[in-house]
Amino acid sequence: MKCFLDMDGVVADIVLGVCHHFKVANPFDDPAYCGPHTYNLMSIVGKGPELWADLGFGFWADLPETSEAAQIVDLVTQCFGVENVCILSRPTSNIGCMAGKRMWIERHFPQFANQFLFGIKKEFCASETALLIDDTQENVKAFEDAGGLAFLVPRPWNDRHADEPQLVTILREFLSYGRFR
Repeated sequence: MKCFLDMDGVVADIVLGVCHHFKVANPFDDPAYCGPHTYNLMSIVGKGPELWADLGFGFWADLPETSEAAQIVDLVTQCFGVENVCILSRPTSNIGCMAGKRMWIERHFPQFANQFLFGIKKEFCASETALLIDDTQENVKAFEDAGGLAFLVPRPWNDRHADEPQLVTILREFLSYGRFR
């Protein structure tokens, strides 16, 4: 089995990075927030598609880790073995995105410095022996529709938002079924 681990929203905190970059409050930190909302970073900062043009190499290279990133990586490497885990991330079209993401991987999870793929259609990696761990419902559905297995990481912007406090426990239970060895 192979495990494809999404970067943004799973191990890299793109929402926090965007909010800091544009100096806006994170709407998901508001106690009155009751999701899910769409994962639309443009609406969070009040910008259109030009948002991406402002996010170059330094932005992507310097994103913070999500609070659960180390635990998620530990769980998947214990389950699959580090040699069977690959970071799978969708890049933007701006200059510096892929190089910045690569630098981020090298800094935060050097064990994957040569085990990453960038692409828009994650479902091209789907097979009956592949698991995608992602926070975007559309990616999970497309991967499953293409014949792969998928785990939707609970986040405020998806239907599993209520499970977010138990993310690590839920992922551990999901991986413990033994079908991934």
